Amino acid sequence: MSELDFRRVKHPDTGETITTENLIEGTPKAWANFNGRDTVSFRDSLNISSAVDHSTGSYEYNFINAWMNFSFSFSGMTSNDGTNLTRGTGGTSLETNNPPTTTAFRFRTGYGSDANANGAGADFAFIAHQMLGRLA
Repeated sequence: MSELDFRRVKHPDTGETITTENLIEGTPKAWANFNGRDTVSFRDSLNISSAVDHSTGSYEYNFINAWMNFSFSFSGMTSNDGTNLTRGTGGTSLETNNPPTTTAFRFRTGYGSDANANGAGADFAFIAHQMLGRLA
């Protein structure tokens, strides 16, 4: 197997440089884009072997390559379908009663509340996440 060993990358036109640490630490190590309605189906993903649908608005990713620890970061978005935008924005959050491990991550999706209705878990047609951190 070939191996490259360098500390900085330089743009050939601008001369701008970036450390390899920024490249390694600053890129997503896992991401997913999937349909969370009915049968969960991935549009595309990286380093995620499956998404388990536990209940309405409750999912779990299983990772192909484990994380070094469970201090990785995640961000995400969902579609806000089916409410005519009358409910609070759809969103995603860590499922705190099932903390992440190095091989799995459980999260929730749902609507926010408004003056007429409380927030609630929901399955969305579009759910996307990216995760950053160190792989084992």
